[in-house]
Amino acid sequence: MTKNKFFAILMSIVMAFALAGCDKESGGGKLPGPDTNPPVHAGAHLTASVKGAPDYSEHDGELMPIGAWNSSPSINYVYTEKELSAASEAGIQFLCDVRISRYTDTSSGRKALVAAMDAIEKSGMKTFVNLSGLSYTDVKNTELVYSELLPYMEKDFFLGFNFWDEPSVDRFESLEVSAAAYAKDYPDKTGYVNLLPNYATNGQLGVGKDGTYKGYVNGFAQTVSSVDMLSYDFYPLAGQTDNGTVLSHGLNGNWLASLEAMSGAAKSAGKDFWVFIQCMDFNNTNRAPQSVADITFQNYVNMCYGARGLQYFSLTTPPDGKEQFGPAMLDRELNKTANYYYVKEANEQIQSFAHAYLQFTWDNVMPVYGTVINDISATGFDLLSDCMTESEDFEVTSNLDALVGQFHDQNGYKGYMVTRVSDPMDGLTGTLSMTFNASHALVYEGGECKTVEIPSGVYKFSLEAGEGKFIIPYNA
Repeated sequence: MTKNKFFAILMSIVMAFALAGCDKESGGGKLPGPDTNPPVHAGAHLTASVKGAPDYSEHDGELMPIGAWNSSPSINYVYTEKELSAASEAGIQFLCDVRISRYTDTSSGRKALVAAMDAIEKSGMKTFVNLSGLSYTDVKNTELVYSELLPYMEKDFFLGFNFWDEPSVDRFESLEVSAAAYAKDYPDKTGYVNLLPNYATNGQLGVGKDGTYKGYVNGFAQTVSSVDMLSYDFYPLAGQTDNGTVLSHGLNGNWLASLEAMSGAAKSAGKDFWVFIQCMDFNNTNRAPQSVADITFQNYVNMCYGARGLQYFSLTTPPDGKEQFGPAMLDRELNKTANYYYVKEANEQIQSFAHAYLQFTWDNVMPVYGTVINDISATGFDLLSDCMTESEDFEVTSNLDALVGQFHDQNGYKGYMVTRVSDPMDGLTGTLSMTFNASHALVYEGGECKTVEIPSGVYKFSLEAGEGKFIIPYNA
């Protein structure tokens, strides 16, 4: 991060994730179908990978920041031990929607807000407080109920503020006022704003001078410069679910274009990029997850674009209103659902290699058009404009549409986050071949780490639905 504030706070969490040691394996040539062995030194024309195996063991225990939206079912709500302990067990480290505008400016409201903060602190969870509808000035006004937060704001469990959820352009200047004042008063804390997706209407966006989503995102980054990261939500699993049965499924083709805009703006601003992940169905437009693959798929695509923080929508099931919601990770009785277990397993996979992934800086993404099946309108490849089309560091082919996110670390190693781009419910298997000027690769996949020998420079592998690999090539 540009600032290390978040990790300095987050590392106080005691979490047990088993980080697998790296097994040794010969690479390539194990895919189904005819084997066309490449010539020796197939990658000799590419830039040579760093000599010597990379070692990230000194970062063991460093975790990807993972949070969850937590909708309050009523005003003056006090969080329960049941929902907070369930969140922790699923690998959720923090809540991001403790929305204090829901606490009434009464004696009972003040007591409830104090009780809610005490419950979160006691549970060992951490929290961002959502100021949507309020300003930082309101928190400092001792005549208002929100000032009850002041004694908590120096504590470790209080991470900072989510200043607004999904603002339009006309709010940007006032949000910078709040963010700048907070950063001055609490320089060791963190603040952010969660932005709209590119499928929001122009009325919601209040789009900037050029009338585009990139204009909206870049305008925010330039105006609200006092936040610590850029965050947004996009829910790509399209389709309808009826009482748990998926009636239709597919991907929202605008997804990758929105990721391109957000990741590019974050990179230009020198800030980390955070995302929200869909783990429930809603509005007859977004289907319910059906497997762990539906969650890992989203995680890995977002990580191809350099995401360094994941937030799930939603831990608790929001009350129905203008929108209609299916069960989230916890149903309305706070019981664990299938979505809960999907998220839990996906988080374990992410944290098994977060200590390595987080040492890398994102460069760009290459869309890989399938040689057997490709559907650029479904994947959204046709909407990309700032992506790589070739590289001096690697070559890649795939039978199905795929993504390769390229990264680099401070020691010159290149890292590659690789995943397929198709709805996991399609159940297709991808076969990929990556060529490097390297003899070995360190590969993280499915919670495991292995060293792959690639003496020809070619690493061939398969990816099932929702699978991803983080690959670091090197020369022995």
